[in-house]
Amino acid sequence: MLGENVTIRDDYAHPLNPGMPFDFEGVPTQRLALVQNGVAENIVTDSTWAKRLNVANTGHALPAPNGDGPQSNSTVVEAGTKSIDELVSETKRGLLITRLWYVRNVDQRAVILTGMTRDGTFLIENGKVTRGIRNMRFNQSITAALRACEIASLQERTGGYSYSLVTPAVKFEKFRFASTSPY
Repeated sequence: MLGENVTIRDDYAHPLNPGMPFDFEGVPTQRLALVQNGVAENIVTDSTWAKRLNVANTGHALPAPNGDGPQSNSTVVEAGTKSIDELVSETKRGLLITRLWYVRNVDQRAVILTGMTRDGTFLIENGKVTRGIRNMRFNQSITAALRACEIASLQERTGGYSYSLVTPAVKFEKFRFASTSPY
């Protein structure tokens, strides 16, 4: 499903995660390997989906009422072996993106997301960051991007209203941008 170097877990107990050991139904949250070396391993469930699928409840319910179903709230992408500086120095021509915003689902089945770069998008030429560039909008299947990528060694935490994500920087072989921004 993904590159062999990609392992993704749901782990509320990771030192960088502020996760809870139980979900919004009061069920203990299981620490799960979601993707192991590129292969899908497990799915998260709440009481409704565990019953529908006739599997164990993994304790990943969101607050009720909820039309979205269960969610991995403490996602961890395992670190790679190279520093960000090494990944940049090995890039002949590419982009260094320091922040994304307004990321939304376009197609859940194809895992296509849209969003924009923001506050720090730079051109890399011959292994060096040479200049800033305009922000850009992307439309990208994340599973396709994670089939050919390199993962940096340092993990950091980010998140939103209802989730935490611990992830290192990722260098994608290909990434699809749709347009530039006026700013």
